[in-house]
Amino acid sequence: MEKISDFVKKIASRQIIAFSAFFLVALFLLRGFWSYAAENISRSNETLVQSRMTVSDFQQISMKADGDRLTSTDSDPQLIWQADQKITNIKFYMETSLYPGEIVVYYTTKDGEGFSENKRLWAHPADGEDNWYVVELGLKNVRGLRIDPTMYAGNQMTFGTFVINEERTLSDYIAPDARRIFNLLLYTGIISSVLRFVQEIFTKKFE
Repeated sequence: MEKISDFVKKIASRQIIAFSAFFLVALFLLRGFWSYAAENISRSNETLVQSRMTVSDFQQISMKADGDRLTSTDSDPQLIWQADQKITNIKFYMETSLYPGEIVVYYTTKDGEGFSENKRLWAHPADGEDNWYVVELGLKNVRGLRIDPTMYAGNQMTFGTFVINEERTLSDYIAPDARRIFNLLLYTGIISSVLRFVQEIFTKKFE
């Protein structure tokens, strides 16, 4: 047991960080390949279908029409759609007169289920496409969908097309981007700290 303790002591911090990063990259790639395969299987058996919608297809709450724009009347405007289909991603075009703040997307997976924070995601700007936003649902059977497009009252919004289940390539799942790199650095730090803590506890126990 003393030999094991000495071995654990000699593991350097940089080795722990390298292991954490390698583990996360391997997990990320595995998840990407799996998700890409699952999407293609669903498309081949036609349970996942790409479609297009407009803002008029949604129930509009706390919004008023202003020409071709919609203006939020309070800080919680909502677009609601009774989806009842398998969804992997939603991409939509939106111009705003004010910074929108967080764009939150809620979804339900059961009949009669209400929207809650337990099933909540955040839309993010599409890479290289101005005024386009994307939310990844991860191939879920969705019954209801709610998009909160802005956090502020008085925001004038012009919506374009809503693309449901845009087809993606393998690189869309595994190519590094700013968001994925940030998550890799963040979780590498967290896992490294936990492993370092476990290392210290283990070595003290057998000293």
